Amino acid sequence: MPGGALTLRRAIANENSGPMSFETESLKSFSRARDSEARALPLVLLAGFGDPQAAEMRALLPASCRIATARSAREVVLALSVGESVRVLCLGPRLSAIEARHVVAEIGVAASVAPLVLLTAAGPDPASFQDLIDADRLFYLSSGEPPPQDLAALVRGALERQHAVDMNEPAPAGMLQALTVARRVAAQQDLASAGDLLQLAAEESVEADRVYCLLYDSDGEILWSRAAGLTNEDRHESAAVGLVSFVARTGRPVRIERASDDPRFEREADDPLGERCEHLLAVPVRAAESRAAVLSVLCAVRDPGRTPFSTDDESALALLAGTVAPSLAQLALATTLEATSRRDNDTRRGTIDLFREEALEYHAAAGTQQGDWLRLSPRWTSTTFWLLVALVAAFLVFGFVSTLDEHSSGPAVVRLAGRSEVSASQAGLVTAVDVRPGDRVEAGDVLVRFQSTREAAELARIESQWEMQLVERLRDLSALSPAQALIGLRAERDLARFRLEERLVRAPRAGIVRDLRCREDQHVATGDILLSLSGGDSRPVLMALLPGEHRPLLRAGMPLKLELRGYGHAPQQLVIASIADEVVGPEEAKRLLGPEVATAVSLTGPVVRVEAVFANDTFDADGKHYAFHDGMWGAAEVPVRSESLLAALVPGLRAALERIRD
Repeated sequence: MPGGALTLRRAIANENSGPMSFETESLKSFSRARDSEARALPLVLLAGFGDPQAAEMRALLPASCRIATARSAREVVLALSVGESVRVLCLGPRLSAIEARHVVAEIGVAASVAPLVLLTAAGPDPASFQDLIDADRLFYLSSGEPPPQDLAALVRGALERQHAVDMNEPAPAGMLQALTVARRVAAQQDLASAGDLLQLAAEESVEADRVYCLLYDSDGEILWSRAAGLTNEDRHESAAVGLVSFVARTGRPVRIERASDDPRFEREADDPLGERCEHLLAVPVRAAESRAAVLSVLCAVRDPGRTPFSTDDESALALLAGTVAPSLAQLALATTLEATSRRDNDTRRGTIDLFREEALEYHAAAGTQQGDWLRLSPRWTSTTFWLLVALVAAFLVFGFVSTLDEHSSGPAVVRLAGRSEVSASQAGLVTAVDVRPGDRVEAGDVLVRFQSTREAAELARIESQWEMQLVERLRDLSALSPAQALIGLRAERDLARFRLEERLVRAPRAGIVRDLRCREDQHVATGDILLSLSGGDSRPVLMALLPGEHRPLLRAGMPLKLELRGYGHAPQQLVIASIADEVVGPEEAKRLLGPEVATAVSLTGPVVRVEAVFANDTFDADGKHYAFHDGMWGAAEVPVRSESLLAALVPGLRAALERIRD
C-alpha cells in the first residue's frame, strides 16, 4: 500500500479517536436516511461537489436510487465504513488528485462491496492513474469536470452496470432454441411462413395436443393463419369473440384448466379442430407493452384426461413469444411497407398490374429465355371433343342400365326340426345319467337321476308308520284312532312318493338323445338344459333376424343368401318360406334364438323373424360334404330393392327414369 494511503488512514484513525467533529451535516443526514429509506435502492455518493452541483445532480438522476453527499476524503472513507453499500462513488473537482487516489486505494479496506468509481477531475496529468485503470479500479476517468447532463448519464450507466452484475443469472432453459427460432423467423419472406414456423416451435416448447398461431391484423380486426390440416382455405377469425381474441385485445396471457366452462371460450375461434377443449394456454407475441403492439397469439390446447398447463409451460411459451417478437415485428413492418409501396406505385401509374407478383419474379429471373406460345391443333381438338361426347354417352347408358341393389342383412341360426330340449324342473345334484348320446328312448324312460336321499328317507319313515298303524287297525277294527291315522299317512305317503319321483327326469316322448349337457356329480339350476331329443323328422331349418324397417319389403319366395360362419366361401342359396307378422325387440329376438346362441349375436334394433328350409341335410364346401348341425350360425342377406346408377347419382332423375322403365 502506498505511504500516502497509510498516512491518510492513520490521520482518519487519529481524528476518529476524539469527538466526531469532522462529520458534516450532510453525512449526518445520510446516516439518518439509512434507517428511514428502503435499503433495496442503490446508493450514489457524490464527493467533492458544491451544493449547486449536488442539487442539479439530484434533479437529473432517477428516483430509483438514493443520493448522499460528502465534502472531503475523510467523510467518503467514513461513509464507506459505516456499513452502507455504496454502489457508485462520484469524485468531484473539490478533491485533489492525491486525495482522490488515496480514496480509491482505501475502498478495498473500508467498503464491504466495492463501488464503481467516477473520477471527474483528474487534473492535467491523467497518466498518474494508469495503474488504477489497468487494475479496473475506475469506471470512468476525466481530466476535467464534464457537464451535469453527461455526468448524470455516466452515473446511470454505472447503476445499470451494477444492476446487470447483480442480475447475472444463468439463461433460462429454452433460450437457445428460442433464439434459433427468432433467426429463422427473421429469414422468412412472408408472415404466413413465419406463423407456420412459430407454430412448430410452440409445439416443441409445450406438450400440447394442438397448437395454433394466429396472426393479428389490427387494421382488419381479424386473427388469421395459413390453411392447415384437411382444409384448403386460410383461417380467418374475428377479433371480437373467444379467448384468443381476449389475448389479442388485452395483451394478457390466459391459462385455464376448464376452458369450455369459461364464458369467453368459443370453440370455432379458439379450438376448431378439437371436439372438446379442457386445458388452454394462450400467450401474446408483442414487441412492446402497449396493446396495439400485439403481433400474434400462440394458443396451446390439451384434451381432457391430461394434466393442465403449468406455470413452467406458460413461462416457456412466453419466453418463445418474447424472443421472436422483434423478428416478427420487423417482418410485419416490411410486409406493410411493401404493400404500401405497391399501392403507391399503382396509384401513380393509374392502373393495377395484370400479372401476379410470382409471375413477374419468374419472368425477371428467367432472363432472355422465353416460353413457347400455346399451340392448338384443330385435328386434335376435334378428336378430343368427339371422344368426350362418346365417353359421356357411354356413361349415361351405363348409368341407366346398371343398378344398385339394397340388401337386408342380419344374423341367422340353423335349427333342426323335431328337436326338443329337456330341462331341469328343479335344482339339484346329478347322481346318475342313464343314457348316452345316440340312445333311443321311449316316453317315460328315466334319463337323469338327482340326489334323493332326503326324499327316500321321508318315504321310508312314512311307510313304516303306515305299517304300524295298519297292524293296530287289524287288531281292533272298531278303534277309530288307527283308521284316522291311516288316512293322514296315506296322503303323506302319496306326497313323499311324488317328491321322490320329481328327482327323476323322464323322457317326455320317444326319440334319440342328441345333445347331453350334464354329468354325474354336477349341480344344475332350475331351467338348465340337460339334453335334447330329436324325432324322426330332423330337417334343418334356417331362422334369420332381419332389420324391422324392411318388413314391408319382405315376402315369401324371395331369394336368401346364407354365409355360414367358417364357410364364407361356400354361400348357400335359399328361398324364404315364412315371415313373422310382428317386429320384436333385441331381447325378445335373442329369446327366440335360444340361450346357447343369443350370447354370440349382437342386435342393435328391432328385427323380424324370417324362416327358410334347406333342400338337403348337408352342404358342400371345398369339395367335401358336411352335415348341418343345430346351432350353426352365420349371416343372411336378402335383396329388397334396386335402382339405377344414374338415379342414385342424380336423385332428381328418379321419377323420370321410373316413367321410362314403365
